[in-house]
Amino acid sequence: MAIAFTFILILTQQDFSSALTALYSPINIFCIIVLSVGVESCNMALNLMPVSAFFLAIYMLGEPITIYKLISVVVVLFSLTIFVKYKKTS
Repeated sequence: MAIAFTFILILTQQDFSSALTALYSPINIFCIIVLSVGVESCNMALNLMPVSAFFLAIYMLGEPITIYKLISVVVVLFSLTIFVKYKKTS
């Protein structure tokens, strides 16, 4: 759809300067990505933040690995796996 819209803009000789202003701000680029990927997929990516924080804390800060931290990482990854499988079947 976006490619067809671009061709329409080229064929009708429209000005791209107003369209390019959307790409100047990182916030605008983030909004465009969220709209193209979907809110549900972006929420799933946000659920991976604690997992990445866990690994970064171990690697960069030398945090000890406890059973509670491992259980929480397993729960997050397991719930994301269930969500992805459930979404594909429905």
